[in-house]
Amino acid sequence: MKTRKVVLIGCGAVGTSFLYSALNQGLFDEYVLIDAFDNLSKGNAWDFEDANAIMSTPAGMIKSGTYEDCADADVVVITAGVPQKPGGETRLQLVGRNAKIMEEIATNVKDSGFDGITVIASNPVDIMGSVYAKVTGFEPNKVIPSGTILDSARLQWEVAKRIKINPASLEVYVVGEHGDSSVSVFSQASVGSIPLSKYRKFSDSQKRAIHKDVMRKAYKIINTKRATFYGIGACLARICKAVLRDENVILPVSIKKNADSDIYIGWPAVVGKDGWHSPLKLTLLAEEKRGFQKSYNSLKKVFEVTWSELGRSEY
Repeated sequence: MKTRKVVLIGCGAVGTSFLYSALNQGLFDEYVLIDAFDNLSKGNAWDFEDANAIMSTPAGMIKSGTYEDCADADVVVITAGVPQKPGGETRLQLVGRNAKIMEEIATNVKDSGFDGITVIASNPVDIMGSVYAKVTGFEPNKVIPSGTILDSARLQWEVAKRIKINPASLEVYVVGEHGDSSVSVFSQASVGSIPLSKYRKFSDSQKRAIHKDVMRKAYKIINTKRATFYGIGACLARICKAVLRDENVILPVSIKKNADSDIYIGWPAVVGKDGWHSPLKLTLLAEEKRGFQKSYNSLKKVFEVTWSELGRSEY
């Protein structure tokens, strides 16, 4: 029986939060940890061995490794990079510091012969996903940046609190950049099979307030505890679960919505064993559509500058 293997690249707070979530759910049989600081990957591997010993579904192996371990992995999860600084640094302001790191990681993963699914959380995640996909040349659907899955979870929670219903009964998405230009798609939200607007009507000012709460949530967390990691760690485990179990579940991850473009952007799509496919056909209101296009244009501009600064000649 084939074992399920994941290689985690980046053993900081986000990477280890993902690892703990995945281990608790028994998602993989083998966990290989890689970090630029060897002691960090080794120390975490030893620490997780202890936790693994008392898990209800323990993994067969947890170890510190190298990029060669990617060759037969089912999934590579990338969380490496520097985090946002407290005080309001945006995700897009991270791009210069993290693009070179992602380029190096992408080259190493490609050279290993890896042929599985890549899940990415390094910020700015849409740009990092675009860089990784272009450097590796991997099939677009096999590269899954986390996109707006965390933003959508935040929106789901904020709306659910206000209408006093279990978040699992609510379907509502954030699209666009995982960042300040994101768009909350209230027009397509539903409770069960009922449009949200018929279940509980929110005014435009209420919608703006909710979206602001969603958009500022990360900054609130960073300013109080310096980083966000449990939420995104759980989201990464959710994506991996969908891939491993071929769930074909709709998740708002980052995808190449336009086949002729290099840009990954948050949009709900079906996620299964082959990655993402069949993007959802959302009918956006004019204001939502303008917001999404603005978000796309912003990401495109940043990616083109980033690619050029990496010394790449295509732009």
